[in-house]
Amino acid sequence: MDCLSWNRSVPNQPSIQPEPPWVKVPDVEASWAGWRQGAGEDWLCEVWLPFWHSLDEKGRRDYLEKYPVPDDDWQLQLDYFWKP
Repeated sequence: MDCLSWNRSVPNQPSIQPEPPWVKVPDVEASWAGWRQGAGEDWLCEVWLPFWHSLDEKGRRDYLEKYPVPDDDWQLQLDYFWKP
């Protein structure tokens, strides 16, 4: 399953904001293989990434103000792998 190629046509500002992966499972690193397989991938691809990709630039800034990225590894995921 390649969740990064899914259709991203969802409303710009969803009212439900799921916690980011680094908050939902704080003991799991950004490089965890589970983000690319199994239950971690399912949640990431079906819940969080569609939400993240639906945000406009201001929405992403506001969200990251509420849920700051904890380290460079998570920032790399956002900037490179999960880029909207």
